[in-house]
Amino acid sequence: MTFDIKSEAENTQVNIMVGGQAKRMNNEIKAMLEISGVPLIERTLRQYVGCGFRRFNILAGFGHEGIEDYLNNRSEYAKKAELRFSIDDASWKAAGKGKALKKALQDKVIDRSKRSIIVHPDDIFFDDKVPAKALEGHLENDRGYWATVVTTSGTVYPYGEVLVEPSGRVDRFVAKSFVGKFTHTGLSVIEPAVYGEIEQLVDLDSSSAQEFEKVVLEKLALEGKVANFTINPYGVWMSVNTLKDYETAKAMLEGKQ
Repeated sequence: MTFDIKSEAENTQVNIMVGGQAKRMNNEIKAMLEISGVPLIERTLRQYVGCGFRRFNILAGFGHEGIEDYLNNRSEYAKKAELRFSIDDASWKAAGKGKALKKALQDKVIDRSKRSIIVHPDDIFFDDKVPAKALEGHLENDRGYWATVVTTSGTVYPYGEVLVEPSGRVDRFVAKSFVGKFTHTGLSVIEPAVYGEIEQLVDLDSSSAQEFEKVVLEKLALEGKVANFTINPYGVWMSVNTLKDYETAKAMLEGKQ
């Protein structure tokens, strides 16, 4: 299969999910956390604009005023892109990516005629070419998959592993052991056919969060419509969920380790 990745990127919209509240991080707006003075959302825009993407849908909730102000008035890379905003319903007790995506469809922020990439600024990729690689991996698959999830071949177990003998004796402790299981990086590429599934499956009136992976992708996977694209080597991605994760990401990106 042959295609022009530049034109494909220009024809693909990027949904940046920034609606979550970082309860484990003193209620910080994760997308606005800075590394070397650059907010994570700006870093995400830089990577995607650098790979040729031009249209971005900002799906925001908690802290959306600060995010909108930054992107409209201070962001260097937002000036090089087309931005649209969709704001979570303030009445939702719990949102989740599914609700945010469905509302963006209802608000006509998401263009139903174009494929989408779904990404989170707090999922940090240390390879700036990952957006282009993910799209290329999706397009190269000629089996008619509706979605491609980007994974790593494993991740570091966040707790101390205890190796125990059958007798019950502790053999040793292993800090930061590597778990060799496919791990979703939070990055997905979806075709327009998925939009109908979002509208059908996601319940905006639910009192619980409607997670896109659980509600939509799990069903599509059972139907054989989801492909995997693994980025290697290990260490190209990390998720910032805690203040400790944030400090680790800062150290790695600022060259301190």
